[in-house]
Amino acid sequence: MKKTLLLVFLIPLLLFSQTSGGPDAYGYTWVDSNDPSGPIYNWVDIETLDNQVSGLGDDNIIGSFPINNFSYYWYNVTSLSIGSNGYISFSNPQNIASPFPIIPTASGANDFIAPLLSDLTFTGINNPGKCYLDNHNIDSTTISFVDVPFWQQANPQYTGSNTFQIILCNIDSTIIFQYKSMNGTTNGNDITIGIESVAGSIGLQHSQDTYPTFPYSIKFTPPSIS
Repeated sequence: MKKTLLLVFLIPLLLFSQTSGGPDAYGYTWVDSNDPSGPIYNWVDIETLDNQVSGLGDDNIIGSFPINNFSYYWYNVTSLSIGSNGYISFSNPQNIASPFPIIPTASGANDFIAPLLSDLTFTGINNPGKCYLDNHNIDSTTISFVDVPFWQQANPQYTGSNTFQIILCNIDSTIIFQYKSMNGTTNGNDITIGIESVAGSIGLQHSQDTYPTFPYSIKFTPPSIS
C-alpha cells in the first residue's frame, strides 16, 4: 500500500516537469537545457571593469544604454534599461517591484525581459552584488547579474546570492537566460521568469514563484514567420 501511494504522489511531479512552453500570442516559444533539443549551458564571462554598471540600488531602474539593433516581437529595440529586481526593459522603462506580476499583464510596466524578476537588492553594507553589460559585440548583447542577494528587512538587509545573465542573440533574435548559481530565499517566493511585449497583453511566462536550478539555461525563440 505504501508503494502504491508513493507512485500516486510521484506522478503529478513527473507530469508538471516542463522543459518547453508556448507559443504565446505572437509565436515565441521556450525550451530549457533539460530538454534534448534545448540550449547547452555555457556561461559568458563579461565581468570586466569596463562592463560594470553603476547606480543600481533597491527597487530602481537605470539607463538607457545603447545596444546593437535587436529584433524583439514585431519591432526593433536599440537601447535598454536595467532594473535592480532582475530584469531589463526597452521602451518607456518603469520600475517593477513586489508583488511581481504574472506574464502577460497589460497594466503596469511592459516591454521587458525578466530572468529573475524578484526582490533583489544592491544596497546594504558590503553587499557583493554587481551588474555588467557587454554591448560591444556585434553578434550579441549580454547582461550579467553577479552575486546579487535578495532583500530582507533584518540587517544587513540582504540574504543569499544569485548569479544569472541575459543574452540577446542578434543573429537569430533568440533570448537566452543562464543561471550560474542561486542561493537564498525571497519573501513569499515571489519570482517571475519570462518575456513581455510592448503591448503588455502578449508575453510568455516560463514560471512563477519557482526558483530556477543551476547550472541551467532557457532559450526563447521567436516564430520563423512573423
